[in-house]
Amino acid sequence: PATPELYPLTRSSAASDVYKRQNRTWRKNAARHVYHIRANTLLNRIGRNAAVSSEPYQQQLIRFGDKPPVNAIVLATTNEHKARELSRLLRDQSMLSVPLADFPHVTPIVEDGRSLAENACKKAVGYAQQLARWVLADDTGLEVDVLKGAPGVRSARYAGDQATMAENRDKLLDDLSAFPESQWSARYVCHLAVANPAGELVAQTAGRCLGRICREPAGESGFGYDVLFEVEGYGKRMAELTDEELAIIGHRACALQSLAESPQFVAKKESLPFIAAR
Repeated sequence: PATPELYPLTRSSAASDVYKRQNRTWRKNAARHVYHIRANTLLNRIGRNAAVSSEPYQQQLIRFGDKPPVNAIVLATTNEHKARELSRLLRDQSMLSVPLADFPHVTPIVEDGRSLAENACKKAVGYAQQLARWVLADDTGLEVDVLKGAPGVRSARYAGDQATMAENRDKLLDDLSAFPESQWSARYVCHLAVANPAGELVAQTAGRCLGRICREPAGESGFGYDVLFEVEGYGKRMAELTDEELAIIGHRACALQSLAESPQFVAKKESLPFIAAR
């Protein structure tokens, strides 16, 4: 099928300025109330066979074991941190999702694309063909300007195919040591792709979050390079952001919002089985 048009990247720094002017206590309490309502709405629709942890609802990754509902979209990632964030963001959009881990029989899709877009589309189509289900796939990378976009598509393997994230961060700082810190501007880019049960690519989009790399790590949440990445205009590392803040300025949140508003997605929205009635 023809590749859907790629919609412009969403810049998140402006949203952060708006957010900072809001009453944070009110937003936090309101978010908890909405999460509670959506938790009951979604679980009532899919049945109560889901394994739900004792964590706050917005932090949960709902698991279904050997009975994943047929009306849920599969999150094509083996990264539990990423799956948890996407699951939470999808629930914000009243969308049902199940993690790829609930399908242990699938053959892993090799991420050998030359770009984030290629990898996301390959995973979406490949897993959709295997599972005959709706699939949402992403590929995310950190792009540093002075390194000409590196680590980019190799963000998870920057120091080698078997490297740990600590080793990747060390290599990044080593590579940046040849440049003044004033040139350490960077951005997170997330590319999302959706494929239908026939294995056809339905929509794709991307989102980004601007910032810079810092020499010293900070924060305890997040993963990957989050402890080094300071969000532009926000004065915090990605690893210091709350779930509510990530839902507004995060690169995955921006990509998902752009996807939800894309003409391809909107045109099919009424017929998509994984969208719960609000």
